[in-house]
Amino acid sequence: MADRRANEYGLSSDFLRWLKTPDSGEPDIEADRTFARWILGLTARERIFRVGTVFVDMAVVAARFRCVPERCAPGAERGRFRSCCADIDLVLTRAEEARLGRHARALSALLLRTEPRLSPNAEGLVDLVDPTGEVLRRPDGRCVFSAIDGRSRIRCRLHRFARAARIPTGAIQPLSCRLFPLVLVNLGRAVLLTVVHASNYRAWQALPPWRFPCLSDPDLPPLIHSMRATLDELFGGGFASELEKMRKRISRRPSVRAGRPDNGSLPASGPGQDGGSRRRT
Repeated sequence: MADRRANEYGLSSDFLRWLKTPDSGEPDIEADRTFARWILGLTARERIFRVGTVFVDMAVVAARFRCVPERCAPGAERGRFRSCCADIDLVLTRAEEARLGRHARALSALLLRTEPRLSPNAEGLVDLVDPTGEVLRRPDGRCVFSAIDGRSRIRCRLHRFARAARIPTGAIQPLSCRLFPLVLVNLGRAVLLTVVHASNYRAWQALPPWRFPCLSDPDLPPLIHSMRATLDELFGGGFASELEKMRKRISRRPSVRAGRPDNGSLPASGPGQDGGSRRRT
């Protein structure tokens, strides 16, 4: 993937289409208020910088993250730690549900062969979504696609299925799974990139970051390193490198205020305008 110039970065069309899909269900007034307070505070403290058409919360470059499935798999030994693959309700878009539906029979065959906790419905298939038709099922307290391997790690069977079917994992795995703990916010005329953080998790109705071992260990690598490929897929080749430049700049000048030099003022339309929606990942 060729690197772009800094002023050319923007959210790819596939992800933008997903982001602009209207949220299902009734709005959560308290979560909306929390979101408004958070984003106003973020702007007031000048904690936003801009790369191309993307506004970036400085928390992204400060975050540390790596998947540590041996520490969050359901079980008494994990204590208060929680897992994105076990403890989060994952809402699907209709397009994501349709992609899974096209592979329902083959997926069911794999799951019924490998997961004793699952049983077939009247059609001989595994029910992948709950009765609302919008949320992935979590039988026995973890995602229907999850597995516990021989080393007590929680893993995703969609990766195994994609390899066997010779299709990209992204062709079948819900986008929220691929993006956690990143959060994309549709601002109408722009996109804000942030991360599950102590200052904003209530706005996404998420658990606090210290409940996730992948987010709370200071010895983990910077998120912009461990998720480099995902960031470049989202916004274009070289985007993660632009974030690394900002990380180094911040480390050299701890008091740097990123908003002004990087033209980081959010667009006047703000969240919720032009059909704006939020997605927690």
